[in-house]
Amino acid sequence: MAEKKQPDYSSFERYQFGALAGVLAGSEESARHAPRALEILAGKDGLNLDPNAKEYHDSFGEQTPEQIEKAIKTYSGKFRKARGELSPVDLIGWYSDVLSCLDEGEMEKVVAYFGQYEEPLGAIESKMGKASYIKKGEGTGANTDEEVAAAEKMLQKYGTLMQVMSVLDNYKFENLRPNVVGMSKKEDLKGIAAQLPEVASYKARAA
Repeated sequence: MAEKKQPDYSSFERYQFGALAGVLAGSEESARHAPRALEILAGKDGLNLDPNAKEYHDSFGEQTPEQIEKAIKTYSGKFRKARGELSPVDLIGWYSDVLSCLDEGEMEKVVAYFGQYEEPLGAIESKMGKASYIKKGEGTGANTDEEVAAAEKMLQKYGTLMQVMSVLDNYKFENLRPNVVGMSKKEDLKGIAAQLPEVASYKARAA
């Protein structure tokens, strides 16, 4: 039997720093790094945009708070939509750097578990979103008992899968984070150096 072809991740990988920017913006401690993630997204490791292009100007040019929020919403959405076209098991390869700590038996277990779900991730996320909404409204009379029961069944069916993928996503984005923090560090330290007063060099004073 022919070996299954490795899925093409480029359709959503090009937006992954936009998704990371969204993760960073959601944390008070890390929000200041979000603009740097957008810079990487616009550059050669992301969309590779010409600074004179309209898309660059609209989403990355001035980096006002409003522009940053808009860019995060746009490109994290593009990331989720493109990645959502693949099934969970198709994404195993994308998580390979995160899963590399597992031994062969553990890896086979993960692949077998993910292999139960052949639907696109986007379809699963949509079902989970609707089921969560119905479950939260339980007791309000907005839905029938049958609809609530069906929602509970849906949450049970996909709940563990989504929890596992959330953990994998967290570690995947942590692997991308050093690139962004490195840019922030360089900018911060160059700014500090620029603000220091000019004084005689240490060697000159010691002579």
